[in-house]
Amino acid sequence: MAKRIILILAAMLLFTLSGCSEKRYDPSKVEQITLTRIVWDNPKYEVFVITPDYVVKQYDFTLYWVENAYDYFTDPLPPESEYTLNEWPILHGTWNHIVEVLKQNRFYSLPKKIGPANGNDYPNHYIEVTENGMTHQSGGYGAFYQNKRFRSVWDGVFESLEAGKANRITSDRIVSFSFRCTGDVVLDNCYEIEKDEGAYFLQSIRIQQSGITPPGIPINEDVLRDLQDIVVKYNIVSWDGFYETAPDNMRSTANVFFTIYIGYDDESTICAYGDHVLPYGYREAENALVKFFNNLITNKLHDMANLEE
Repeated sequence: MAKRIILILAAMLLFTLSGCSEKRYDPSKVEQITLTRIVWDNPKYEVFVITPDYVVKQYDFTLYWVENAYDYFTDPLPPESEYTLNEWPILHGTWNHIVEVLKQNRFYSLPKKIGPANGNDYPNHYIEVTENGMTHQSGGYGAFYQNKRFRSVWDGVFESLEAGKANRITSDRIVSFSFRCTGDVVLDNCYEIEKDEGAYFLQSIRIQQSGITPPGIPINEDVLRDLQDIVVKYNIVSWDGFYETAPDNMRSTANVFFTIYIGYDDESTICAYGDHVLPYGYREAENALVKFFNNLITNKLHDMANLEE
């Protein structure tokens, strides 16, 4: 009897632990992923910081005077004059894929210290992940060459970053645009820009209600440039590939929905959709877009009314 109770308790503990592990690697709970490579000839530090706002920051610096006394994970960065910083956006799906790489390779079960390696002058590699306020580190001298799972995580992250660069759009000239959002009140904003016979026109529900027939209100390319400034400022390019629908048990009573499409003259596009699920920074971008278009429409309708007088 006692043996049976022990077996049951052991099974329950195993189930609990496995359940906890399944809850880890949640893209919405991972707060930061940091990869550091140190080449000791200089020594040169290369630090990549990836955050869920779909941004990568790469810090490069050389610290002759402290050598291996410097610990990036605990010590502050050197003064700005002593490092170079490169920063670029990634796509929403890239962040999810990077977290999946961690999960597939069971990153949290990797030892904190890997190494030292023997026989060669290897660089140091370190990976640190913060999730739900808790941090796990792994790496060391030659870790990239000694541990296959560590190497798979490192390679997988950088392959994802390369494939998911959001700055793949080489043009900044918008040629078509569509944005529709439905918010927490009785609200339905829909804005479309299309080209017709060599000219650009803006159409919206408000414009239609004003009695203006398609294709809508004529606009010039200055409007498109101002619109692109908003796309850049709020990193809307990172939404590309975001196609999310919340399950029924996670839906609120409010109707929260959006869809966006942006076409550029190099044939690249941004396309995203959300139904009760929103990408990072969506509310700020939505407010900016709605304000931009409503002000534009108000001014255009006022100008057209003055012309008719």
